[in-house]
Amino acid sequence: MTTKTATDLIYTAANAARILGKRFSNLVIEIWANVVYLHGSKISRFVSKTAFKQMFVEFRKAGAKALTVTANLFVPNTYKVRNETKGTAYDVLIIDRHITCGCEDYTAQYDAMGKGVCKHGYAVLNHLGYNCLADYLRA
Repeated sequence: MTTKTATDLIYTAANAARILGKRFSNLVIEIWANVVYLHGSKISRFVSKTAFKQMFVEFRKAGAKALTVTANLFVPNTYKVRNETKGTAYDVLIIDRHITCGCEDYTAQYDAMGKGVCKHGYAVLNHLGYNCLADYLRA
């Protein structure tokens, strides 16, 4: 398995579709200094890198809302996060103010950027009363 870069994770056709409101066939994504140029047979548009990064985060936050979080009463700062629809569960730990998870998304983010927060991590943050990782770290 090839390790993805942050660019590979964030600037994707799936994120472009979320930003644009629909998918385009043959979409080409070019990453420039401060913008991303999206073009294809029916589109030619510039989107800020900030918008792409925000969509990356917002998609995970939205996915967190449907998850169930249970604190482990025997191990502090450890949570079980369940997706009842998919029948999956992941352990999320908060260690030294860092959130870790065993899911593929977290692993890919960590490998590419040295940090990450997946939807399971956002579910735990919501459970603790925080809207984002920055709010948690400021507390």
